[in-house]
Amino acid sequence: MRTKQRNTPVSAHWKLVASMACWLLALTASVLGVVLSVQACFPYIPGLGAGCAAGEACSAVAYSRYSHLSGVPFSFIGVVYYSMVLLMLSFTGLWPRLVFFATLLVAGGTVASCLLVLLMHFAIGELCERCLGSALASGILALCMALGVRAPKVTVPGRIVLAGPTLVALALVYALVAEEREHVALLESYFPTLQGDALLGETRSDHIRFGEGTTEIVMFVDMRCGACLTEIRNLKKRAQFGENLRVTVLHFPLSMDSVSFDLACVAEQYQSAWVLMRLMEDGLGHRPKSQREVSSIADSILSGVRLESRFSIAEAANRVRENVAMGRHFGLQGTPAVFIVAEKSAKRVIVVPFQGRNNTQAVVQRQ
Repeated sequence: MRTKQRNTPVSAHWKLVASMACWLLALTASVLGVVLSVQACFPYIPGLGAGCAAGEACSAVAYSRYSHLSGVPFSFIGVVYYSMVLLMLSFTGLWPRLVFFATLLVAGGTVASCLLVLLMHFAIGELCERCLGSALASGILALCMALGVRAPKVTVPGRIVLAGPTLVALALVYALVAEEREHVALLESYFPTLQGDALLGETRSDHIRFGEGTTEIVMFVDMRCGACLTEIRNLKKRAQFGENLRVTVLHFPLSMDSVSFDLACVAEQYQSAWVLMRLMEDGLGHRPKSQREVSSIADSILSGVRLESRFSIAEAANRVRENVAMGRHFGLQGTPAVFIVAEKSAKRVIVVPFQGRNNTQAVVQRQ
């Protein structure tokens, strides 16, 4: 009996320490959740970029039909969820009842996170690193709430300290947004505001070039496309690190429809033309199911580029000849194919010419 009385204060002390440690860990997890959720919102915010190249897992999840709830992206809901948890946990020292409401919120958020992970794995077929990180943060929150959190009691001067975690989250979010905006502004500084068909005249202000290699890539891009800016950044890094590339980036005229067509690339050595398009819900709305459908999409997009002649890839009697003609129009040699990336599925679908099939397959494996 004496031993029990002697150990009780020690046990209570360590229980208090553990509950406060859980509180600090929960605060850290909620800050992490806010940051990751904000990053996941970038594809939906004009001028911030996608934060990942098109065709990668994060883009596949962002533009999947499973990424919205009644038209609202889950990433926006995640920002609200983690922000509310962060605020509740920050001020439990003043209002202890907030722990109860935070526990209910975390329980619902953890169940939703698990369902989203299952959707990513089984329905979308891709696992987004940011989404997994957000789900991990929600799991840590659930564990901490289950073990019990307890914030230290604070006095009136100490209330200012309670805002610390929220200020840290805001500072991290501001830094992320500022970095992304700086990147976009750097790219947009190369391009003035174009009117009409100014691109067809190709003045010096209509394009940028980087890289001194012998493999030339010509790109047409809508600067409002965040994923496209990421692709340009990746190509620029590859050129700077010595890859044999010479890239020319041209801005779309403002008169062109960029809703369905964000980026087109033609490359000599890669023997492919990349067509990046945004499939709207009221448009195609699904991954192309057949080569004929892919070809018809490519044909309609290429006609929108206002080439001197229209290349009917779907009905071409000699697909190699049509692809060669398209490459010649862009001033390239070789036998390019058409490379399509649908942002909602982020699956690259290739219309391969009879020649260059092995080279194109090697490029796909490298990418």
